Amino acid sequence: MSIVDEQFAKVDAQYSSAEDSQLLRAGAVEDRVLSFQRQLEERSRADLNMAVCFIHFVVLWLLRVLFSLSAFW
Repeated sequence: MSIVDEQFAKVDAQYSSAEDSQLLRAGAVEDRVLSFQRQLEERSRADLNMAVCFIHFVVLWLLRVLFSLSAFW
């Protein structure tokens, strides 16, 4: 094997390992984005549930106030 072939082999090996590590980093970034998306969806669901519970509470409170007012009439 000539010196040029050895140099090309070294460059190929370095490029291949750099490409592999870049793919691994891209996979890690994708995993983090998906994890963040799941957390965001869970928080959104929790916020929606809290809003629905609050609306139920307000409706029940209004009904109780209306019925107590109707008792005075």
